[in-house]
Amino acid sequence: MLLALLLHLLIFHLLTARDDPAPIADVPARKDTNFVVRHIDSCPSIGYYFKRETPPNSLGPGLCYLCFCQGDHTAICWKRENRRCDKLSFRHREIGS
Repeated sequence: MLLALLLHLLIFHLLTARDDPAPIADVPARKDTNFVVRHIDSCPSIGYYFKRETPPNSLGPGLCYLCFCQGDHTAICWKRENRRCDKLSFRHREIGS
């Protein structure tokens, strides 16, 4: 009985295993995966910034991102509504108030 259970677990593992699994450090610890990691040269002293990305030949203002600086010259950026793409619209605890 135990041997059959181990065999089923082994088969299940082989069927669900990926060819190239991502390292644990690269997998986000939370369910929110709608962010982009960007490399930056410097960061404002407040620890975050807004970034607009306007595609070539675009008529609109482009996409807005709210980016939070990390310690390793990267920033984690989330899309934000265009009408909320400024410091006045951002309120989070001590930041921006």
